[in-house]
Amino acid sequence: MNKKLSANKDISYTLCPIRLTIGLFMMSRDFWKEMKMYKVRRFLNDFGKDERQINVESILNSKAMVIDERCVVGHFSFHYQNDEMVKMYRQHPEYFKM
Repeated sequence: MNKKLSANKDISYTLCPIRLTIGLFMMSRDFWKEMKMYKVRRFLNDFGKDERQINVESILNSKAMVIDERCVVGHFSFHYQNDEMVKMYRQHPEYFKM
């Protein structure tokens, strides 16, 4: 999908009218420092806290949230899904070809 979407060199974006959720976040290091980095702690129950923080800080600091329509991101799996996803990857590597 990324190869197909990035083949088009025209800029394609949408302003995000709602809160951001899982995706690829790109921000300046200055903004990251301004929001005092991420307030999450690894391996604790902080799921989604980083997304909430990015949304709150963006709104409070008048930072536009923009969706790049030529980029696709995703996660391989989360926690309990991992064993089944590895099995699927081994059985069907063509599904994961980039």
